[in-house]
Amino acid sequence: MLALSIGLVPAERRAAAGKQLADNVAAHGYHLSIGFLGTPDLPPGAQ
Repeated sequence: MLALSIGLVPAERRAAAGKQLADNVAAHGYHLSIGFLGTPDLPPGAQ
């Protein structure tokens, strides 16, 4: 999530990274493991 929210993922890979993030969240019972660094980016990243 952090890499997506701060622009570290190249444009051509954002869709794949977003899908991987969604799949990971689903696989963990819809719980995020983002740590405190990712917390401020949660609302924009979850759109």
